[in-house]
Amino acid sequence: MSLPELSAGGLPAAWLSALTLAAAIGALLWSWRVARRSARQRHRLDAMQRDLQVFAEASTRVADSLDQLLHGDVEPARPPEHAASSRRYLLLQARERVERGESIDAVGASLGLCEDERRLLEFQQRSGRFVEQVRVA
Repeated sequence: MSLPELSAGGLPAAWLSALTLAAAIGALLWSWRVARRSARQRHRLDAMQRDLQVFAEASTRVADSLDQLLHGDVEPARPPEHAASSRRYLLLQARERVERGESIDAVGASLGLCEDERRLLEFQQRSGRFVEQVRVA
Protein backbone atom coordinates (compact mmCIF):
# COMPACT_ATOMS: atom_id res chain seq x y z
CA MET A 1 0.00 0.00 0.00
CA SER A 2 1.19 3.43 -0.84
CA LEU A 3 0.99 6.55 1.27
CA PRO A 4 -1.85 8.15 -0.74
CA GLU A 5 -3.95 5.02 -0.34
CA LEU A 6 -3.42 5.03 3.44
CA SER A 7 -4.25 8.70 3.84
CA ALA A 8 -7.33 8.38 1.62
CA GLY A 9 -8.70 5.66 3.89
CA GLY A 10 -8.45 7.91 6.96
CA LEU A 11 -9.93 10.97 5.24
CA PRO A 12 -13.62 9.95 5.42
CA ALA A 13 -13.24 9.14 9.11
CA ALA A 14 -11.78 12.61 9.81
CA TRP A 15 -14.58 14.33 7.88
CA LEU A 16 -17.16 12.23 9.70
CA SER A 17 -15.66 13.19 13.07
CA ALA A 18 -15.62 16.88 12.13
CA LEU A 19 -19.20 16.70 10.90
CA THR A 20 -20.31 14.97 14.11
CA LEU A 21 -18.53 17.58 16.22
CA ALA A 22 -20.14 20.42 14.24
CA ALA A 23 -23.59 18.83 14.64
CA ALA A 24 -23.07 18.43 18.39
CA ILE A 25 -21.99 22.08 18.78
CA GLY A 26 -24.95 23.20 16.68
CA ALA A 27 -27.34 21.17 18.85
CA LEU A 28 -25.86 22.68 22.02
CA LEU A 29 -26.21 26.21 20.66
CA TRP A 30 -29.79 25.55 19.59
CA SER A 31 -30.72 24.09 22.99
CA TRP A 32 -29.10 27.06 24.77
CA ARG A 33 -31.15 29.46 22.64
CA VAL A 34 -34.36 27.56 23.36
CA ALA A 35 -33.57 27.55 27.10
CA ARG A 36 -32.97 31.34 27.10
CA ARG A 37 -36.19 31.98 25.22
CA SER A 38 -38.07 29.76 27.66
CA ALA A 39 -36.58 31.64 30.63
CA ARG A 40 -37.61 35.00 29.13
CA GLN A 41 -41.14 33.75 28.55
CA ARG A 42 -41.33 32.40 32.12
CA HIS A 43 -40.19 35.78 33.47
CA ARG A 44 -42.85 37.59 31.42
CA LEU A 45 -45.51 35.13 32.52
CA ASP A 46 -44.56 35.56 36.19
CA ALA A 47 -44.75 39.36 35.86
CA MET A 48 -48.15 39.15 34.19
CA GLN A 49 -49.37 36.80 36.91
CA ARG A 50 -48.24 39.25 39.64
CA ASP A 51 -49.99 42.10 37.85
CA LEU A 52 -53.16 40.06 37.49
CA GLN A 53 -53.06 39.21 41.19
CA VAL A 54 -52.69 42.88 42.15
CA PHE A 55 -55.60 43.92 39.96
CA ALA A 56 -57.77 41.05 41.17
CA GLU A 57 -57.13 41.93 44.81
CA ALA A 58 -57.79 45.61 44.17
CA SER A 59 -61.00 44.97 42.25
CA THR A 60 -62.21 42.59 44.96
CA ARG A 61 -61.61 45.24 47.61
CA VAL A 62 -63.42 47.85 45.54
CA ALA A 63 -66.35 45.49 44.98
CA ASP A 64 -66.54 44.68 48.70
CA SER A 65 -66.46 48.36 49.64
CA LEU A 66 -69.11 49.22 47.07
CA ASP A 67 -71.27 46.35 48.26
CA GLN A 68 -71.01 47.52 51.86
CA LEU A 69 -71.89 51.08 50.87
CA LEU A 70 -74.85 50.02 48.73
CA HIS A 71 -76.29 47.71 51.38
CA GLY A 72 -75.89 50.35 54.05
CA ASP A 73 -73.67 48.26 56.29
CA VAL A 74 -71.07 51.00 56.49
CA GLU A 75 -71.72 54.71 56.49
CA PRO A 76 -69.08 56.78 54.78
CA ALA A 77 -67.42 59.08 57.29
CA ARG A 78 -64.95 61.90 56.90
CA PRO A 79 -61.88 60.35 58.54
CA PRO A 80 -61.63 57.45 56.04
CA GLU A 81 -61.96 59.90 53.15
CA HIS A 82 -59.11 61.96 54.52
CA ALA A 83 -57.11 58.80 55.12
CA ALA A 84 -57.74 57.68 51.54
CA SER A 85 -56.68 61.04 50.15
CA SER A 86 -53.55 60.97 52.30
CA ARG A 87 -52.74 57.48 50.96
CA ARG A 88 -53.16 58.82 47.43
CA TYR A 89 -50.83 61.67 48.31
CA LEU A 90 -48.28 59.17 49.64
CA LEU A 91 -48.55 57.15 46.44
CA LEU A 92 -47.99 60.28 44.36
CA GLN A 93 -44.92 61.10 46.43
CA ALA A 94 -43.66 57.54 46.05
CA ARG A 95 -44.20 57.62 42.30
CA GLU A 96 -42.29 60.88 41.95
CA ARG A 97 -39.40 59.53 44.01
CA VAL A 98 -39.27 56.33 41.95
CA GLU A 99 -39.27 58.39 38.74
CA ARG A 100 -36.29 60.32 40.14
CA GLY A 101 -34.39 57.04 40.42
CA GLU A 102 -34.89 55.81 43.98
CA SER A 103 -35.53 52.12 44.47
CA ILE A 104 -39.08 50.96 45.14
CA ASP A 105 -38.05 49.10 48.28
CA ALA A 106 -36.35 52.17 49.78
CA VAL A 107 -39.31 54.41 48.95
CA GLY A 108 -41.79 51.85 50.30
CA ALA A 109 -39.88 51.46 53.54
CA SER A 110 -39.53 55.20 54.14
CA LEU A 111 -43.19 55.97 53.36
CA GLY A 112 -44.63 52.85 55.01
CA LEU A 113 -46.29 51.49 51.88
CA CYS A 114 -48.03 48.13 51.98
CA GLU A 115 -47.17 45.27 49.60
CA ASP A 116 -50.05 46.10 47.22
CA GLU A 117 -48.89 49.69 46.92
CA ARG A 118 -45.33 48.54 46.19
CA ARG A 119 -46.62 46.19 43.50
CA LEU A 120 -48.64 49.03 42.02
CA LEU A 121 -45.49 51.16 41.86
CA GLU A 122 -43.62 48.31 40.16
CA PHE A 123 -46.42 47.98 37.62
CA GLN A 124 -46.46 51.70 36.94
CA GLN A 125 -42.71 51.71 36.53
CA ARG A 126 -42.80 48.81 34.05
CA SER A 127 -45.71 50.24 32.10
CA GLY A 128 -43.99 53.64 31.90
CA ARG A 129 -40.91 52.00 30.37
CA PHE A 130 -43.13 50.15 27.91
CA VAL A 131 -44.77 53.37 26.75
CA GLU A 132 -41.35 54.96 26.25
CA GLN A 133 -40.21 51.97 24.20
CA VAL A 134 -43.31 52.12 22.03
CA ARG A 135 -42.82 55.82 21.37
CA VAL A 136 -39.22 55.28 20.30
CA ALA A 137 -40.09 52.44 17.95
